[in-house]
Amino acid sequence: TAGIYHLFVVSGYHFTVIAILLVFCFRFPHFFLSSRSINIYTQFIPIPVILALILYLKALNFPPSAVRSTLFCLLYFLGNIVFRRQKLPHIIIVSFVLLVLVHPLFLFSISFQLTYAATAGICFIALPLVQRFRFKNRMGQLIVHSCIVSTSAWLCILPFVLYYFNSLTPYFLPMNLIATPPVSFLILPASVAMLFTDFISTSLTDTLGHGIYFLNLILVSIS
Repeated sequence: TAGIYHLFVVSGYHFTVIAILLVFCFRFPHFFLSSRSINIYTQFIPIPVILALILYLKALNFPPSAVRSTLFCLLYFLGNIVFRRQKLPHIIIVSFVLLVLVHPLFLFSISFQLTYAATAGICFIALPLVQRFRFKNRMGQLIVHSCIVSTSAWLCILPFVLYYFNSLTPYFLPMNLIATPPVSFLILPASVAMLFTDFISTSLTDTLGHGIYFLNLILVSIS
């Protein structure tokens, strides 16, 4: 009821954060390379990131929301590999057409409709506003941009929420501002870290798991 359910399910938000974390991890070795090698290495960073996302998708048993998110990331990274900067509207349109061609019944899926409604809001409402509102104070800019993105997505999914669920969440914005940072900077990074710590120390993996569980309990209790 608090409007933060998208933080607890597999969504484009999760895949975006995980993709950023993976890119950061794979970019680390470039500090030890020559300038010429850096350009070549950076160009092909998307390849292991794509493979990692596909493996993650397989581990989740290919849920529809994860398939959509992976396709988004795949289209974006493929554009980087061929030295062509991808634009979000193009990715939205291409992914939408591909998914509908493969499975036309997606059009009647609630999650499919919510995903593309929210993405369209971010693309066509939030991004132009974010480019317009820039501040010297980075923290203030981050808060304002977060409000713009959340509000834009919420406005676009509002008709679907009212139609399917007959509910309205007026306090979604403060709840998202409270819940998003711990999910982005604690829960998701710790989840990715657990993939590697299991090879180093099972006790460390258990500690991270308990920490994630505790944070999730807090967020669920306030939602």
